[in-house]
Amino acid sequence: AQDDGSKPEPQYRLPKGPEETVSQAKAALFEAYKDDIKYFQMDLLLPLIGATDLDDWPGGIRQQFKAAAPMLEDILVGLLSDLKVEESEMCEIRIMDQADAVGLWELPGVVTAVLFPTAETLPRIREIDEACDSEQPLILTNPQWQEGQLVSDFGIGPSKRKAEEFLSKFTTIYSLKTIRMFGENVSVHYRYPGKWQVFSRAEG
Repeated sequence: AQDDGSKPEPQYRLPKGPEETVSQAKAALFEAYKDDIKYFQMDLLLPLIGATDLDDWPGGIRQQFKAAAPMLEDILVGLLSDLKVEESEMCEIRIMDQADAVGLWELPGVVTAVLFPTAETLPRIREIDEACDSEQPLILTNPQWQEGQLVSDFGIGPSKRKAEEFLSKFTTIYSLKTIRMFGENVSVHYRYPGKWQVFSRAEG
């Protein structure tokens, strides 16, 4: 084919496990940061821990937190390294909501990240963002609200508009989800700055 000088869209392979997922998410995050994106969203596929025949997550969201937190921490360590932050500088970790396992990682002036944010914690996240440096990145990882529902998790009226206005600032820079469709496990994958990709694998 003739080369027209246009830059081809990057294609990325499906990660084989959590280590590759973390590696891809690190790279996507830094690429987006270099493109002057401040608000990021990531949806990570979590490795199953303690799964049973009846339930992948018998311990619920708190069990998922145990799987997700080390992945997010590795991603943040990679970002701090890319930003040339001193190794002695580490994110402070706090729990925003014990019941829903909402975690907050923050290094003032550098980065803020929230794991499993909920509609109930979004106003607090917005307040934290408003108090931060205007260039400080904010990362939402595996949000727990459901989009497209008839009754929004964010309520109605002004509260819903305020939430949607804030969330419209965010760019999905990494996503890996698996769904069951027509007897197949379908993986939906996105890594900034590429395109959304769909992979399917029939069982048997």
